[in-house]
Amino acid sequence: VITENGVSLSVDFGEITAGEITLSSASDVNLSTTSTSTDSLTIVSSGNGGTVTITAGDAPVDAGENGDDVALEAEDDVIFDSGDDVTFGMADDVIMTLAAAGNVVIDAATNAHTSTTGALDLNFVSLGTTGTGTAGFLVDAELSDDLDADDIISGGLIRMTHTGGDADQAYGLWITQENTVTDVVPTDALLLLTNRETTNANDDITAGILFTNTGSAGFTYGIDMSAG
Repeated sequence: VITENGVSLSVDFGEITAGEITLSSASDVNLSTTSTSTDSLTIVSSGNGGTVTITAGDAPVDAGENGDDVALEAEDDVIFDSGDDVTFGMADDVIMTLAAAGNVVIDAATNAHTSTTGALDLNFVSLGTTGTGTAGFLVDAELSDDLDADDIISGGLIRMTHTGGDADQAYGLWITQENTVTDVVPTDALLLLTNRETTNANDDITAGILFTNTGSAGFTYGIDMSAG
């Protein structure tokens, strides 16, 4: 139906599973609108279990959709390029499955970073739980045995480079207790080291804190309490 307000296409095959509408072209297919409405271009699959799938390439990766999903299946990259924020509102988890040599990369170096809230800003409030408690972020790392005895793994690695020539301050890790209006009880510790090993004495921790030096410079102080 063509009206002064646009083109309306409504098809009812009379059965839920019967019939399809297929648009196919050996050349480009472009959807474009100059509308300024907040729903200028809308793709909807409103049936229970319906899925919207966007596929790119002749051998895309199967997104594993199983109903009520929006699937992006690309043989190569999926690119988001936004002039403003990209917002995800999740009612459940965000799950990423990486390849063996895959990374999640946040590039805050190409454009010199100036935000005081952090390149990665995690805001976390919790009532806590018993036992190990809740955590703003959790790294569950394991070094599996490949029998060559020359591998290294770290649960977290910070590579700090200081190229400034003036008296700027640089810290590899900064932990701060913020000021509160009412201090109910003291904070137990800003840094907690725990060994939960109970089955093998050979798994004792050699050093709770280990200082090493592989360059020509050393440590002025191992631990400096002069400012406290």
